[in-house]
Amino acid sequence: MARSITLLPLVLFALSGCADGAGSGSAPVPSDEALLALASRRDFFALRDSIAAHEAADAPMLQFGRSLVAHAFNQLAESNRHIARARQAGGLSDSLLMVLGAMEVTNHLRLFRYRDGLAAADALVAAPPPGADSTAVADVANLGRILRALAGVPPQTVVRHDSATLQLAQGLIPIRIQGAERQYVFDTGANLSTLSRSEAASLGLRILPADIDVGSSTDIRNRADLAVADSLVVGGTRLDHVVFLVFDDRLLTFPGMTIRGIVGFPVIEALGEVGIRADGTIAIRGAASARSSRNLALDGHTPLTVIRWRGERSLCRLDTGATQTDFYQPFYRRYQGWIDSAGTPDTTTTGGVGGLRRHPVIRVKGVRIEV
Repeated sequence: MARSITLLPLVLFALSGCADGAGSGSAPVPSDEALLALASRRDFFALRDSIAAHEAADAPMLQFGRSLVAHAFNQLAESNRHIARARQAGGLSDSLLMVLGAMEVTNHLRLFRYRDGLAAADALVAAPPPGADSTAVADVANLGRILRALAGVPPQTVVRHDSATLQLAQGLIPIRIQGAERQYVFDTGANLSTLSRSEAASLGLRILPADIDVGSSTDIRNRADLAVADSLVVGGTRLDHVVFLVFDDRLLTFPGMTIRGIVGFPVIEALGEVGIRADGTIAIRGAASARSSRNLALDGHTPLTVIRWRGERSLCRLDTGATQTDFYQPFYRRYQGWIDSAGTPDTTTTGGVGGLRRHPVIRVKGVRIEV
């Protein structure tokens, strides 16, 4: 069940007027247009590779690209350092400066530095770049409401981190929250963990009024408040000060199903290394393994990975809350001829916070993808 709070508004930016700097190595420094195209597609993998050979170059667009790459690959303090350098270099358009400001706010939120994030959000909303898009400013103001409600909350911390293997039951993972045993949805597509209002009350959690605007996979906009669990235990891992979105019960009630809680990405990330097996078990390691491959990136709190289909490369979300693999409109436009000939028209129902929606789809069987 994917939900979203806009954490990093990446739009098709107006080009900046800066010049490319001198790079190291024999490969030419990527043009501003090439870097912007990769950024607007959220292709952080290709963006990382395109700037890797030019560490000595200090052109503003390269600094902008480095800030995105560091953000995507979870080097958040490094991302903020590149943001500062990009601002100092000058020459970036207002829309790019707005993206940098929003990313700085998001970095603080992901680092659980709520007061720092609130200060950055307030400053950006009070004095946005003159040409900044009003929607981007509104998104940062929405983040500011989260950060304001959390300004007095300690950062999420991992108190104990031991290996464990857990059994999923219909997508639900067993946890212990505030000393109570529960089973919640395990969803990498959830930007923040979630509770129904009655569930928060049953756990004795204090509601933090926030009036946050939250979107869902059905494009329905809803309002939410916040709550903080003093203790959450998943397998052998205990976390303190875990933040939850709180929705009215009706928004999490569907035909034949009521969702009491969702374990979202900030908790899943804190588990270190999670293996989801075909037999329905989840293996949580006490420490992440050392690997040279970097094949998972983050767009805000949303995991992204690259797949190959019919020998060509595509970028996909990794969403444990999804019941099937979906391809979106850009993918359809790219392969429309093949999909129309091989697929069968149908309808499907998608569910998200606030309700269900039916959509026309084309179902294609026997698709083989490489991950």
